Amino acid sequence: MTPQSLPDRRVMEGFWQIAAVDALMMPTARAQDMMYDAFGKQQPRARVALAKKALEVSPLCADAWVLLAEEAAQSAEEALEFYRKGVEAGELALGPAGFKKYAGSFWGFLETRPICGQGRA
Repeated sequence: MTPQSLPDRRVMEGFWQIAAVDALMMPTARAQDMMYDAFGKQQPRARVALAKKALEVSPLCADAWVLLAEEAAQSAEEALEFYRKGVEAGELALGPAGFKKYAGSFWGFLETRPICGQGRA
């Protein structure tokens, strides 16, 4: 198996997210679910299209901004702007209380990985 034939590691996070069915009612969780689908696609064009749809559902979906930076940016400046929007979206989605709650073990929780799955919008 080559690294290119392995599924994106973020697809596995999608399986965990499905366990939180109530969370899928929230726009940011629905957008994140779309991103898990995007990470499973082989074609960059399909991934980018799903990222754009996810942002229509919730502009607070950090993973969508990151994917656009990685696969749709036409310049380093545009990629940097997408990354900035992703950081801002993540901060807004998680909120100050979330940062306090997960301090010290931030990446040990699914909610904080994309900083999008359990946001407020």
